[in-house]
Amino acid sequence: MSTDGTAPSLLARIEAWLGSHGASLDLAPPAEPSTIASAEAALGFALPADHRALLLAHDGQLKERVSWLPSGGRLHPLAECVETWRFQQGFYEPSNPVVPEPKAARYFQLVYHPRWLPIAGNDYWDGDNIVLDMFPAERGVEGQLLVFVTECDVALIGDGIAGFLARYVELIDAGLLACVEVEGQRFAHEVVPADHAERNVYQSRWEKLFDPRKPVRRSRAKRSQPRT
Repeated sequence: MSTDGTAPSLLARIEAWLGSHGASLDLAPPAEPSTIASAEAALGFALPADHRALLLAHDGQLKERVSWLPSGGRLHPLAECVETWRFQQGFYEPSNPVVPEPKAARYFQLVYHPRWLPIAGNDYWDGDNIVLDMFPAERGVEGQLLVFVTECDVALIGDGIAGFLARYVELIDAGLLACVEVEGQRFAHEVVPADHAERNVYQSRWEKLFDPRKPVRRSRAKRSQPRT
């Protein structure tokens, strides 16, 4: 299944791959343009074009039927994202120091910020959430995606939602991700790095796979297959 490089097309490609393993993202219907406009008014900033495009195709996921994100959880509907953003503003301290990530100065190590919109996480937003970063450091870009790897540390996983999804498709095509069945969880399937079996073992591996500063290298199994 080919894509046109847009966020909705890339997500459809991921959904098709998951479907081949018996899994589903349980995608929500499109968001209304008026819903997006109201959210932007509340947030005080416009959403990136690629994020708007995805919302106009699917306003998040209805349920977490497959754990497929670096953070676990699901893409939340925009209204839930804004509600959580409002709640988090009560914990934001403008006087706290803003510390750039030292290696490349693309993002700041924060916990909350008025220009950070949480977009993915579990139903309670108490895990390793993904945020849309509209407050990048000097070498970053507005709309880049960050994932919490501890309670107060984040890592870069995409230059935007379309970039993140494009990376996801690259990793699928390179044979670096696997979809496996799980038992005893709220979801029936989980996406894992192909060389690791359990999420708690591969967290650092997952971060490295999605770091947009690093090239995607085909798995050994894929390298042994002829390119088509």
